[in-house]
Amino acid sequence: MAPLIVQEVFKVVVGARKEGISVLLVEQNVRAAVEIADRAYVLDDGRVVYAGDAAEFAKDEKRVRALAGASAEEWTASA
Repeated sequence: MAPLIVQEVFKVVVGARKEGISVLLVEQNVRAAVEIADRAYVLDDGRVVYAGDAAEFAKDEKRVRALAGASAEEWTASA
């Protein structure tokens, strides 16, 4: 989607969250997603390789950068 549309979608998701509505967001922009998420899940080849607090995940810059070429073996070894 165009960047402006993505910004609008994120505004809607944030608004829904403030209203107490749960939202499942599947997003490639990790940094933007973890800014508004409570929890983060990372899938690699159909396997959950990370499940936990989104803010904690966002603090781990090495893991965030690794998403571009994640492999389950690398993720589980460093978890």
